[in-house]
Amino acid sequence: MESRRQGRPEAQLEEGNSGSLNKRMGNCKKGDCSVPDPGSEAKEQAAGVEKSIEALNQERLELEKQSARLRAEEREKQSQRELTGRELARLEERKANLQKGI
Repeated sequence: MESRRQGRPEAQLEEGNSGSLNKRMGNCKKGDCSVPDPGSEAKEQAAGVEKSIEALNQERLELEKQSARLRAEEREKQSQRELTGRELARLEERKANLQKGI
């Protein structure tokens, strides 16, 4: 049965757990009997993930502000183009009327 379980993930987990346990037991023989909290690694990892999420959220907010600013600039430029186009059309019409009068 052990040979069938060798390639399966459960067997790897069991081997990893027993290796870790053996290592801790070896440390205990040396006088260091402290057993690390199994949840502390998960807490540290969660804290790291939370920090990266916060950083990404901050970056997203900055990019949204930049995007809003660029959209406002784009609207202003478009408005300016339309105004310039109308002014050009008015001046061309005036020019044509003046040339007709000469």
